[in-house]
Amino acid sequence: MEPGDVHVLVGASAADVRLRGGFTLTEAARVVGRDRELLTPTTVTPLDDGAAAGS
Repeated sequence: MEPGDVHVLVGASAADVRLRGGFTLTEAARVVGRDRELLTPTTVTPLDDGAAAGS
């Protein structure tokens, strides 16, 4: 994965999006090879309700 903004839309269909949100990947890009591990350490930081509602 590469660092950057990720936008998430949840709904019954593309025409019926009921929830929008997102997050930012901040670590350096991870390049994987044949000996890759399928584990990626992450940190989740909750947003306050006011910021999430405006997204």
